[in-house]
Amino acid sequence: MTDIATALTELLNDRDSSVDDAITRHFADDYRQRTDGVWSDRAQFADHGTHLRGIVAHAEVRVLDEFVRGTAYADRQEVHVEKADGTTVVQEVYLFGALASDGRFAEVHEVTHLLRGARRTAAWRRLREPGRPQYGSPGDQSRMTRPATVIQPDASESALRR
Repeated sequence: MTDIATALTELLNDRDSSVDDAITRHFADDYRQRTDGVWSDRAQFADHGTHLRGIVAHAEVRVLDEFVRGTAYADRQEVHVEKADGTTVVQEVYLFGALASDGRFAEVHEVTHLLRGARRTAAWRRLREPGRPQYGSPGDQSRMTRPATVIQPDASESALRR
């Protein structure tokens, strides 16, 4: 099973591996994500990862809380980024995800909160350019939702890690 800190650290920092190799190790073939309300499929995620590798000098993912139970995954993290231009960005991320049967991420929903740095980068704005197809945009009902995972409390098991 993968975890988000390992996945993002390899994606952003491991220059000995290609972006595609890092994504293949940690994200399922039909991976999709929703970040701050905007859907991306795996190809869009890979494009964004490639762009980030070009502007990120180093990134550190600090997991503050993490919960894993079966295929359900959730965490709260801070991502500290030193960009190639010398500026720093720190974001807090609330992530809820589902793992595929092979332990890779199948889907991630995340909400971000900027703690320090520029409001939005050009890469972020580019994802929302007029005319750019948005996976899961209104009218695209092909794969908008997957069945919800309901986690029942289990007093004998504690999956919350700090």
